Amino acid sequence: MSTPEIERKVRLWEQHGQTIMMAAVLGVLTFAGNALLDAKTAQAAMAVEVKNMSAQIQRMEGAITAMQAHYVTRGEFAVHEQRIQVLESRRP
Repeated sequence: MSTPEIERKVRLWEQHGQTIMMAAVLGVLTFAGNALLDAKTAQAAMAVEVKNMSAQIQRMEGAITAMQAHYVTRGEFAVHEQRIQVLESRRP
């Protein structure tokens, strides 16, 4: 083999190696980009869920506050409790 032919083969192998390296780098970048996109999509979905849950918690707090405002005391319930006892005593 002559020197120009050896140099040509070396250049071809070098180009082949560079092509393989570029393909590997492109594959890694594609994988990283896809993973980042998936993470951002999941983060956006979780942000919507958190917002919805916060609204639901506020509604529940309002409902609990409303129920506590209408809470029956033991003295107010005593009349009804006596009536229940009378009705239960009449039951066969």
